[in-house]
Amino acid sequence: MGVFDHLANTGLLEFLEGEAEPSVSHDLDGYELHAAAEVCERLLDLAGDVEGLPPGWYATFGVPALATQDGVLYAFAIGTGGIGLRLGDAELHRHLNRHELDLEGYTVVDAWQTQLPKRLASERLREALAEAYRRASPSTDR
Repeated sequence: MGVFDHLANTGLLEFLEGEAEPSVSHDLDGYELHAAAEVCERLLDLAGDVEGLPPGWYATFGVPALATQDGVLYAFAIGTGGIGLRLGDAELHRHLNRHELDLEGYTVVDAWQTQLPKRLASERLREALAEAYRRASPSTDR
């Protein structure tokens, strides 16, 4: 089974495919990149600082994404400042700024959280990333 074949990814993949633009230059896996390079770097840097997350990332419809070992996508970079997480709005720390996303079960948060001190912003984002991973991993209780 490929990483994108997991049934849990259906809604997210349909959403991303609807937003995707095929690219002649093949920016990312044959699609126009739908995330600023800085946002991609921010997501990967945060993920690299969370113990227990699998290394690496995947490209899906022009969006860099992170997946569990079982292939469930749990985080993605999007737009000029967003990190999408497989968490509902109520499951995130109340002080994290959010962006609009019309996709049930996912929330997009601001990648830098400039309203918080830098250390605290990174800590809250790492906590959210770890929680999204935990909830997407079938080996944990949800």
